[in-house]
Amino acid sequence: MGKASVNRKAKKKPVRKPKEVPAGKVERLLGNPIVRLFLAIIAIIGLILAIRSCLVSPQKKDIQELSRVGAKQSLMELGIVAPKSFEEIEREIGKTLEDVGKAVWDKIKAADDALKKSKYNDAELAYDALTELFTDVAALHFNLAYSCAEQFKLEKATSHYSLAIKLDPSDPTAQNNLASVFLMQGKYAEAEPLYKRALEIRQKELGSNHPDVAKALNNLGELYRVQGKYAEAEATYKQALGVSESADGPNNTNMAPIWNNLAVLYDAQGKYAEADTLYKRALFFNELAYGPNSQVVAKTLSNMAGLYDIQHRYSEAEELYSRALIISERELGSNHPEIATISNNLALVYSAQGRYADAEPLFNRAIEICEKVFGENHPDVARSLNNLALLYDSQGRYVDAELLYKRALEIKAEVLGADHPEVATSMYNLASSYYSQGNYTKAESLLMRALTILEDANLKAHLR
Repeated sequence: MGKASVNRKAKKKPVRKPKEVPAGKVERLLGNPIVRLFLAIIAIIGLILAIRSCLVSPQKKDIQELSRVGAKQSLMELGIVAPKSFEEIEREIGKTLEDVGKAVWDKIKAADDALKKSKYNDAELAYDALTELFTDVAALHFNLAYSCAEQFKLEKATSHYSLAIKLDPSDPTAQNNLASVFLMQGKYAEAEPLYKRALEIRQKELGSNHPDVAKALNNLGELYRVQGKYAEAEATYKQALGVSESADGPNNTNMAPIWNNLAVLYDAQGKYAEADTLYKRALFFNELAYGPNSQVVAKTLSNMAGLYDIQHRYSEAEELYSRALIISERELGSNHPEIATISNNLALVYSAQGRYADAEPLFNRAIEICEKVFGENHPDVARSLNNLALLYDSQGRYVDAELLYKRALEIKAEVLGADHPEVATSMYNLASSYYSQGNYTKAESLLMRALTILEDANLKAHLR
């Protein structure tokens, strides 16, 4: 989940820059594979420094992405809109207590109460029965989908949000929530048109300066960010802040999640001072609104810890991650994806300090949770695999590391696309491992492929 190299991999020899060579000897030296490898590495490092928005160092990139992608501390922060109320369902059914009968009324009330108490399995069972009884009531399918999404039963959630949209195409909340479920699964192409449709409906119904419009823009910005579309993400976040300020005044609590996400973006781009300022602002308003031990606060603490980690402020990072983990385990249970995120990131802090025995079980815990919740081919699984591979690499366990690097690379290429900067990250990590083993041919090939991806990403960034 040093900035332009794999220097987080402790105990590995750094790749040294070759000495300057007189011009007449350059052509002969270019025929040497090791020299070509050095030049490729230097070219990549220079390009990385030039396009920080496209790639952070391999480990740190994965810290940031796993921290901010997929299920967060609750579906609410991902943009999932709260379930339909009892009154909304009653209006849609269009019948009185006497018409539907007391037993059905009690079932609807019990389902509503279960949702309010976060008893999502009970709610799911109740809404399963109700959707069979009232097959064409969109609000019931919506709430069934919400109950499933909170349990990370994402296929079932997708099915019932889709039914809700089919029954009521003008409901922006169903469009938004289905997009967020797709985002959790790394299905970005499916998510984008739904987020845009939800935004369009809200702007048309509520006007351009409404708090719900700001939330819709924030969600769209988050989608852009996780895809590496940083310019679009920043512009969309800033538009969301402007709308929120127009709607509720400057420095209102509704701006906190937008500040948090913009801080994550700046963090990824190496704009650490700007990120720190925004994280602290978000933390202050989240503690004010939700209390110091809320899950929203835990998320901000986790993000701040990631920022301190990348600046090698390990004791501060460890303290914040540990506090976030305590809150999250209490609020979410031990097998929630947010636990995977924090476990992964705390493991990276330990790994950076050479505390490998402390780090390895946390990496494995993160992988196990992500595979259980999202399936084996999810970007978050790939990122934790990559980080565990880096740990093995640091210990000289090259065979184990290579298997994990390759699996992470395959997942990223399949889900994110073969030309995504994170694919270049995984190639770079695997190449570095090959180099450490003296396998210069494989290392050079991977480095050149990574360079091509980054050059293309840089060109596209300049053409935007």
